[in-house]
Parts: sequence; structure tokens; C-alpha cells
Amino acid sequence: MYFAKGANPSTVAHELFHKVDHDNKITKSGLLDKCIDLDYKNLKNNAEKAGLSLEDMLYLNYPEAFEKKGRMKEGYRGFADIIHGMTKGTAELGYGHFQDDYWEKPLKLQKETFAQYGRFYYENNPDVMKLVNEMLPETSKQMEKIINVIFQFGG
Repeated sequence: MYFAKGANPSTVAHELFHKVDHDNKITKSGLLDKCIDLDYKNLKNNAEKAGLSLEDMLYLNYPEAFEKKGRMKEGYRGFADIIHGMTKGTAELGYGHFQDDYWEKPLKLQKETFAQYGRFYYENNPDVMKLVNEMLPETSKQMEKIINVIFQFGG
């Protein structure tokens, strides 16, 4: 693994989760596919029912998570990245992977989601965890199961 000089600890946690994923073939196993899809469908449906874009719904429900409309605070960058991936790059919340075809590559959303949870767990910010658990409940439950297995059996 290689890190940029001066990489912050939460970025190290994120990258270490990529390694745990790779070594244990977690995303390749499909363990996150259904829950990510279900969470995205629910987010999309809730926004549509409210007559809002996903970005506007998040901004209205969690204004404390935003620096300004269209840009989440840095502590929420992992969540913003997951949303960016769920929408294949169309929802912009200030953070994401902005290469043209990044989210089209197989398992990129699952891999980034798994690694972003590593960031969430490392930072252990209660406000971020509240938003993540409320907006991504199925993925959060599945990640807890995966992490418990890793802690129990190693990984």
C-alpha cells in the first residue's frame, strides 16, 4: 500500500479497509450489493415523494452536514462519495471520484462503500454515524455483520 505524504489517519483507515476487502474478497462476494441497492432506491423514492432532488433532500434534512448547498463538510466526505457512486456521479455533494468512467467499473461502488465505512468507524463521529445509519440503514446493518465476523475470525 502506498500513501501520499501527509495522508491523514482517516484516509489511512479508508485505504486499510480497501486492503481488508481485497484480502477477504468481501465486495467480490456480493455481500454489499443488495443493501446498497435497497438504500439507494429508498433514498431516491423519499426524494421523489418530497418532490426534491436527492441533494436537496439531504440539504434540507441535514443542513448541519453542509458547508453550503452542494458541498458537505469534510467530515461527511465518505458519505458524499457513496452518494456520488450510487448516482453514478450525478449527485454532487463536494466529494467523490470525478474521473469520467470511475463509477462504471465493476464493484467500484461496493469497494468505495466498504472503505468509506472504514473511515466512518475510525473517525467515530456521532453526527456522521447518525446520518449514515439513517440514510443507509441496510448497508450499515450489513457492514456491522461483516465487521463482527472480521473481528471474531480475523481478516
